[in-house]
Amino acid sequence: MKNCKSFWTLMLMGIMVFLSSCSDDEDVFYYSFKNITYSVGAGDGMTEYESPWEECYILVNNSETSEIKAGPSDIYLGYHDAYRFECDNPEAFNPTVGYVHVPLPEALSSGNQPVFDEKEGEYSMDEVEGNAYKESKMYTIPPKTQLVVERKVIVKKLVLTYTATFQRYPAGRDHVVTGKFVRHTPTGIALVEKYEPIKE
Repeated sequence: MKNCKSFWTLMLMGIMVFLSSCSDDEDVFYYSFKNITYSVGAGDGMTEYESPWEECYILVNNSETSEIKAGPSDIYLGYHDAYRFECDNPEAFNPTVGYVHVPLPEALSSGNQPVFDEKEGEYSMDEVEGNAYKESKMYTIPPKTQLVVERKVIVKKLVLTYTATFQRYPAGRDHVVTGKFVRHTPTGIALVEKYEPIKE
């Protein structure tokens, strides 16, 4: 009985020492999100660019007499709304545990102020993809003909300076992260459609 009591006494002391060491250990901590602000800084703003031309759709009609119909085809294939939060010093920042959702700018107003998306998005230093942008079209392919469709996508790029504040636990100190918010949003598409006879 005495040995059993000594065992539980030692066990309790060990747990207390462990908890005490954890509370004093500066390496054991996490961050809780507090707020984020956006501003137009040097080199920021809204620009537009075009992707290179690329082949996106090929359909071959080998029939000698009949035409075929094809589509609708998703000719935006591979293009998504995407954003990321670049951090000035990512090595010094321990990311927040779990997902943190923040307001996402999608454009600039006429007064050069951020206009926000209806939905919040994840704060992430890795690129986050949103909805795929698609455009559908029906095609009629004559006999012994192949259709080759090439496209380029027009993309809107938004760059803003952000300042995010996180509270560190258990110490409770605020940690301020600054960097660039970068978002690419497809806004249009240009197509070249070529009908070519099938060579025997």
